[in-house]
Amino acid sequence: MPPLNSLKAFEASARLRSITAAAEELSVTQSAVSKQVKLLEDYLGLKLFERKYQHIVLTDQAQQYLLSIQSAFATIAQSTEQLVGSKNSSETLHLNLVPSLSNRWLIPLLNDFKNSHPQITVNIEIGDGRVDFSTGPMNIAIRVSKHSQWPGVYAEKLMDEQLIPVCAPDLLPVNLQSIHQYPLLKHTSRPEMWGEFIGYLGQESTGLEYRLGFEHFFMLIDGALDGLGIALVPRLLVKNELAAGILVSPFEAGYQSAYSYYLLCDKAGLSNNKVSLFRDWLFSKAG
Repeated sequence: MPPLNSLKAFEASARLRSITAAAEELSVTQSAVSKQVKLLEDYLGLKLFERKYQHIVLTDQAQQYLLSIQSAFATIAQSTEQLVGSKNSSETLHLNLVPSLSNRWLIPLLNDFKNSHPQITVNIEIGDGRVDFSTGPMNIAIRVSKHSQWPGVYAEKLMDEQLIPVCAPDLLPVNLQSIHQYPLLKHTSRPEMWGEFIGYLGQESTGLEYRLGFEHFFMLIDGALDGLGIALVPRLLVKNELAAGILVSPFEAGYQSAYSYYLLCDKAGLSNNKVSLFRDWLFSKAG
């Protein structure tokens, strides 16, 4: 087994894309984190990180390793909680979430919920389609949609979606009037987004060309971080990157899309204490 401290330093650095942020989260020095990552690289005999655009990027091998390490940490944490805190299976909360919201927003906040409600075990699955609470152990789903009607389930709008353009600092300056000349990253599930945004700003939106396309917002964000082009993404999902300066918005403009995020549960769901507790906590975080 590799040293546990090295695995923790690697996981935090990879997830936060920053040695500095990992050191702050782990309450140690940057030097200590760098030393632990180097120790793990020596143990594995391969390089885990490359430095690009003032942030760290995982190698292909490290990306797969990260997923395994995070899964192992989650298993350890869940098993420990079940041993010392969970009373029975009725205290397990099953969530089914759209991928980018889960990956980029909810998971980093979950420690706050766990600290307040240690008796509740949270299981998260990814989903982005029709919701049927009768088919499995699902208590809450979060979906994104243009419509507000959800027949057969309890639905409550969690928040609207504000989109902003972001890119790596090296791509600056960007001129809105000649936006067609810049590499635009396309959301393949919502190919109309760039045209709507540019039209909203009063510019000509015909003839747009895209260098790359990605299915999910978290992929667009990774593409922007790697300097591949300009991505149009929800502001909520890039707050940390904007604050750290590893992503910038090339011009102060954003707009509210036609989509909103909805919390869904079965019609009797909120009478369940764990569902009600999570709903209240979630809305406090969504503002």
